[in-house]
Amino acid sequence: MKYYKNAENQTDTADRPEHEALIPVGYTEITKDRYDALNASVTKKTQAQALLSASDITVLRCYENSVPLPASWVMYRKELRNIISGTSIAGTIPTRPAYPGTK
Repeated sequence: MKYYKNAENQTDTADRPEHEALIPVGYTEITKDRYDALNASVTKKTQAQALLSASDITVLRCYENSVPLPASWVMYRKELRNIISGTSIAGTIPTRPAYPGTK
């Protein structure tokens, strides 16, 4: 199997020699380790986006019930946004805090 990426770090693979001709122009061959690292970054961003979207419900429920959003939730959402934007240096997805009003 051969691994490829383009300038935008989008990846593709060719598992047989005849498939190599189907790789779009502008893709260059990379190592499997580099391919795995690029895809892990995309996966982490996708997870962070899903968690940020899910946390919107918590923010809305707090607003609807006049419950102040705890600082831990503000920071959690900020960390997720940093992962999505690519500015985070965190190696993992942050842990969701307890729901506001619970111990």
